[in-house]
Amino acid sequence: MLFYSDFHWIFFSFIYWVKLNWMMPGYLSGIIWVSRFWNKKWLRYQLIFSVVLHLVLALEILFYIVPIRSDDTWYGWPELAMQVEKRQKKYPDTFIFSADDYKTSAVLNFYLHQMVYSKNVLGERALQFDFIGTDLHLLNGRNAIFVDSNPRFQDMKNEHSDPPAVLYTRFDQVVPLDPVLIERNGKPVRKFSVFLCRNYHAP
Repeated sequence: MLFYSDFHWIFFSFIYWVKLNWMMPGYLSGIIWVSRFWNKKWLRYQLIFSVVLHLVLALEILFYIVPIRSDDTWYGWPELAMQVEKRQKKYPDTFIFSADDYKTSAVLNFYLHQMVYSKNVLGERALQFDFIGTDLHLLNGRNAIFVDSNPRFQDMKNEHSDPPAVLYTRFDQVVPLDPVLIERNGKPVRKFSVFLCRNYHAP
């Protein structure tokens, strides 16, 4: 069972970005082992490949040439935080939450310097947000701003999306607000739907 579990996570470490570092000990020991069989010619090829790969990655980081259709990206988070804060100012005494795993909530927590909630608002498991001592019953009756990431959005227009049905289990009313479009060179590369949720009922 242990062998199966180890093999399972080794396989996924090559696919999931956040798990790439899990194989780092294997890379280090593997380099030492393989170096016994490599000659100078292979070392030269490996060096050239490494330089080219790092140049390509540097270009992606600096110029964001290929948009990443995922929340596992560094691009656009500060702009999202600024736009969410603007919407919050229009609706005083609202709290902010998201329910797409934990990334959006965690990043907004960092940039907004306030408590941003996650799926725990909807009565679901929310990873680290279940263990930070928040009493959801203190939010009863308040309005909220819900931020929903659309990493693989199709429409490039500034149009409203339909609110997730689960929101109606905890709020009396859900009103779509203008979505947040993050652009690069005049072209939208990320989209976040935003909703005003009225009168919260804690689980």
